[in-house]
Amino acid sequence: MNSNLSQFNASNVVAEIVDSDKLKIANVVSNAKHPIVSSGQIISKIIVQCARYPGYSHVYGKLFSEDEIEISLNTIDDAEGKTFGEVALRFENGTAIGISWFKDEGDSKRRVTILNPEPDFDLAGDDEIVVINRSSSLKLNKDQIDNVWEKNEIEENIIFPSARPNIKKVLIFSMNPNIIEIIREMNQHTMDRLEIVLACKDAVSNCEKISSKLSEDLEKVKNILATQPHIEPMEFDLEGNWLLENIQLSKFDAVFILADESESKVDADSRTVLLLVLIKNLISAVEENTPPIVAEVLDKQTLDLLKDTPVNDTVITTDFISNLLLQIARNPFLESIYRELLNAGGVEMGFRPIERYVNVNEEISHSRLVRRAQAFNETVIGYEFIRHAKSEIVINPDKKEIFKFKRRRSSNCIGTTALHLIFLGKGLENDKNIDC
Repeated sequence: MNSNLSQFNASNVVAEIVDSDKLKIANVVSNAKHPIVSSGQIISKIIVQCARYPGYSHVYGKLFSEDEIEISLNTIDDAEGKTFGEVALRFENGTAIGISWFKDEGDSKRRVTILNPEPDFDLAGDDEIVVINRSSSLKLNKDQIDNVWEKNEIEENIIFPSARPNIKKVLIFSMNPNIIEIIREMNQHTMDRLEIVLACKDAVSNCEKISSKLSEDLEKVKNILATQPHIEPMEFDLEGNWLLENIQLSKFDAVFILADESESKVDADSRTVLLLVLIKNLISAVEENTPPIVAEVLDKQTLDLLKDTPVNDTVITTDFISNLLLQIARNPFLESIYRELLNAGGVEMGFRPIERYVNVNEEISHSRLVRRAQAFNETVIGYEFIRHAKSEIVINPDKKEIFKFKRRRSSNCIGTTALHLIFLGKGLENDKNIDC
């Protein structure tokens, strides 16, 4: 009994690294035996994705929470010789998002996980299917499902090419330990030179420190295509010098309000709430279009204070990290999945306008939408509904569920329907960047 307990503890160790620059050293020490989570990297990636796809935090809130869904590995008896697309369609109440297997490396084995493989990817006998489900027994259709469709059926539904937001100029309030990681992440999502206005206390010296660190990054990478962001200081201190009237928010593609724990007199969340109130007053005075506003908070209870503010998305850092660590401690294989989902390259999770897959007012099953998305080498994991001007995220609907989508006017620059499709996609270089 003690031996079994020892094995359980030894195989379920997960470590958190705050400073991402120490991640490589930690991985060497761990010798890839235990998952290591860089909390700074994860939070930074989520914050940036929330600006690119407002509502993103709600999707990750469900994926990271074991109360909503779970991600499991499943062996299919007759999968050998079949394609991933065929097997994915057979899960009636689950969403297949990838495959996983163990790779021999001399005296040890390493788990390899691929998300969003191409539909015609041939499965081997030892492949396990990565599936999102609702913490219930998976139902598998044993019948052969025909996943072949006419080419014109797909072409009829490509009303306009897909597009992803291009964030080139941002306004950041407050210094934060993760700010360099946030800038690094944003820089990976734009082909243009990133422009940043940093509004904080001692702005000039802080900008110089950040620029110096980013210069070191460029020297290490030695990539002729890499460009260093331009960072402009703006002195801003809620306890002293601050003025928002001269800020034209419409010039920015995104606004970030980071949790600032540097002041002992006022807690970080109170500063965030106050800043959002000031921004709300600014917006009311000028009546201009505003970019996505993303706020970082530390306490979930703060959300109640943000209901009447102009914030578009909120990242509760403490909840995200604690839930993520708990999930990985219970299922270490999830570390590679979450890392890939948050990666700026390779597989990306985001929102697509539903017109990419289906005509408005057309009645269609979720299974058929999954098949149409496979034609684009994309995996459907859910939808974003707009009900009474509020966003509702649905993850992993049943394959038999029927939808009928209606057109609506929307300020969201990536779609104009009452619903977005939440997808996993690879090879987004074929998408067009659009300025939001």
